[in-house]
Amino acid sequence: MHSFASKRNFFLAIILLLVLPAQGYSQPHGQVKGLVYDSQTMSSLPGATIIFGKERGTVADEHGNYLFVAETGTLMVKFQYVGY
Repeated sequence: MHSFASKRNFFLAIILLLVLPAQGYSQPHGQVKGLVYDSQTMSSLPGATIIFGKERGTVADEHGNYLFVAETGTLMVKFQYVGY
């Protein structure tokens, strides 16, 4: 039986596959990747929300890793984690 997280990750992967080719015709872009973790315990924060640009976002994977593509330049990034 598939877990909710694996179904969510599959859905997000399909969305990225559909959206990323269209971005190739717009302004230059680059990848932003990282790890969301608690600065006191150094524990990763799986499921954290990463919001960037104009109301765009992604979710950290089960290990707290995230990756997104954005236009080059200065970018405001906001991290949220509910229930911690």
